[in-house]
Amino acid sequence: MANILVVGGAGGVGSAVVDMLAARGDTVTATVLDQAEADRVMAKHGSIAVHQVDLSDADLALDQFSNIIDAMPTLDAVAMCAAIAPFGPTEVTPLATFRKAFEINVMADIALFQAAMPALRKSQGRLVLVTSIAGRFGMPILPAYTCSKFALEGVAEVMRLEVAQHGVKVSMIEPGGIKTPMVEEQIATALQRRDELTPEHRQQYGHLYDAFARVAREGHDTSSSTAEQIAAVVISVLDSPDPEMRYVAGDSAQRVISMLKTAPPRDFEAMVGQMFGSAGTMAAE
Repeated sequence: MANILVVGGAGGVGSAVVDMLAARGDTVTATVLDQAEADRVMAKHGSIAVHQVDLSDADLALDQFSNIIDAMPTLDAVAMCAAIAPFGPTEVTPLATFRKAFEINVMADIALFQAAMPALRKSQGRLVLVTSIAGRFGMPILPAYTCSKFALEGVAEVMRLEVAQHGVKVSMIEPGGIKTPMVEEQIATALQRRDELTPEHRQQYGHLYDAFARVAREGHDTSSSTAEQIAAVVISVLDSPDPEMRYVAGDSAQRVISMLKTAPPRDFEAMVGQMFGSAGTMAAE
């Protein structure tokens, strides 16, 4: 039985990780965003310690993570499952959106690493960060999410190399699409934001919002993984005696990464452009 901290314990993958760990008898401590999420987790798992941590302020989160970990008898493993995925073309996405994505998707992960390392060094434990295949190639209409995931992948590599000598293993899980109840809301929001663009920007970028909605729908209905499938990968890595640096999780992610590795760069670029309706002069025709 291990003592494990799950950050983002009320979200799709995080919730599934908590469920699986609790079901097998591990002692789980979870962090969530707000009281509503805390109530939801505690209603399912009354014995789990649940703490509210707002990842949009990484300095505050660092203090909160440190206090949470100090109160635990030991810390054997940590799973970071929280992130945000704002969307919108780079030209019209406010800089504040980029900053918030970096704060939550990168800085909070660094804060967690800094808070957890003293305890993980003692236990020679595991840190698993859920990143994304968006950290491996550029995704139109997801610039803030994509660049934050690229940054997270880079700093996670550094973390792994720096602490390997202490017996601590840092690994990344790279999922593709994940089936969640939020997909319908995301699609509706995309179409609403398309309609709110200025006429000029709608002519230039409206097709990207349409493509986002289409790709989200198709992925949800066909190739996306369930939260439980990704959670099972997270737990297998937490349990591994010698985990790898990266794990591509889910069939859709495996296919995309395989194409990224084997297709000539221009062919891959054309494929992504065609997927999002932005190849060549498509939008202007």
